[in-house]
Amino acid sequence: MVLARADEAPAALETLAGVLPPDEERALARRLLAPHVERVMAKGTEVEKYQVLASLAPVDPSRVLELIEAHGSGKPPNILDGLRGTVASGLAGESPEEAVSVAETVQDPGARSWCLIDVFDKLPASPRARKVELLAEAQLQARGIPEPGQKLRHLGRVADRWLDLGETDRAGALLSEGRALAKEVPPPGYEIIRFAEPLARVDLPAALALIDAARDMALRGDRVSRVFVFDRSYGEIAYRLAIPDPAGAERVLGLIVDPYRRGGYVAATCSRMAPGDLPRARRLAETIDDPLHQAYALGLMARALVAVDKASAARLLDEAFARIEAHRDDGRRTSVPACVAAVLLTAVESVEPDRLRETVWRAAVLRAPRPDERGEGATGRADAELAMNLARYDRAAASAVLAPAVDAFGTTDGDTYRQGFVAMAEVLIDPRRAVTMVEALPDDPGIDRALPKNIARAFAAEMLGKHGDARWQAARQWGVSLWRPDGSDL
Repeated sequence: MVLARADEAPAALETLAGVLPPDEERALARRLLAPHVERVMAKGTEVEKYQVLASLAPVDPSRVLELIEAHGSGKPPNILDGLRGTVASGLAGESPEEAVSVAETVQDPGARSWCLIDVFDKLPASPRARKVELLAEAQLQARGIPEPGQKLRHLGRVADRWLDLGETDRAGALLSEGRALAKEVPPPGYEIIRFAEPLARVDLPAALALIDAARDMALRGDRVSRVFVFDRSYGEIAYRLAIPDPAGAERVLGLIVDPYRRGGYVAATCSRMAPGDLPRARRLAETIDDPLHQAYALGLMARALVAVDKASAARLLDEAFARIEAHRDDGRRTSVPACVAAVLLTAVESVEPDRLRETVWRAAVLRAPRPDERGEGATGRADAELAMNLARYDRAAASAVLAPAVDAFGTTDGDTYRQGFVAMAEVLIDPRRAVTMVEALPDDPGIDRALPKNIARAFAAEMLGKHGDARWQAARQWGVSLWRPDGSDL
């Protein structure tokens, strides 16, 4: 508790810098992973080796490349390409040219195109010329894919980015090429659905017609009904149309079947739509089934609206928190009231930063009132997810929330993932202590990644390898369980 005199304003909160420099955190992650990597490389299956090297790539890319060279002889090319792609993606944020060099070693044209677009996505908006160059190379690789379905999907990814850059002629040419190619895709044809997402940005009726045709193909080529594939695509389209075509976005959201999936996509679409069409965005938010997800949508809208209408943004934010508090005791849901409130602290920072300290504690007091002996309450790992999002602004508050779970760390538990979430949250509070906690756990009897210490090791190392907003985005996504559009920062 921090006391202040009545005539003294409390110190303002803001996003905190990391406890340690990124290089030191990556070194801790390497230390944590090293014993497990050694065991898996000696005794693991090819799948286990791939998984452990993919975990290592973000924190030690050069070591992964060395291990590929040492152990890659005779291995399936797609496995090696996948690992090189993971290394390139991990390097893209801080060493984009090094990432491109690694991407150029990927042999399969589809894998190389995918990898180059991953690098493209992580580059800043400028220099534009370099982004254009990378996208042109990704397009060249995509056109070299022999299989029609995969070629169509990759051409769509490239066209989507040309539209982002405002290169409508280049995008249009690719989309026309793709529409002709779609006729050659064999059942079940799910690649057609992915291609329809960028097509919808320029021709919504044609995109919806393609999805309808793909649904008929899927019925012929797949014995399982995969409604979620179509729901996901409709959500992606709505998110893309939220700004240029709000009415079209609303229409497409109405096609989503599953209410849970729909809730996430409505919230995301409303966040983009609010500055240009607030009445429609508000009306759509009220159609979400879960009141906590309604509140989440209102908070996202407030964050998006602040630049054009700060007063309305503040009212939306007040309404969001009031709705969370009103539904605190509704019973078990897919999201937890305290976590939803904590995730919306980013909106508070944008809209009313002087209220951030107050709102941190509003989120904290929404916790389940009767935690069990591990400090978890009826919602399992909820305290860890809450602490992750509080730690962005107030590590002391996060530590207080997490303390019972830390004290009980290592307790035998049927939920083998609980310790992983506690370790991940502790990384954001005290990374050295998090590593020590994991290292002190009893060794697992094998190398299976689902064993308790292996899970805790992997989760902690993953968070140690994330920095900047990538770290906080991961915390937000654990805090609110929803489907989200690809590439969104929600």
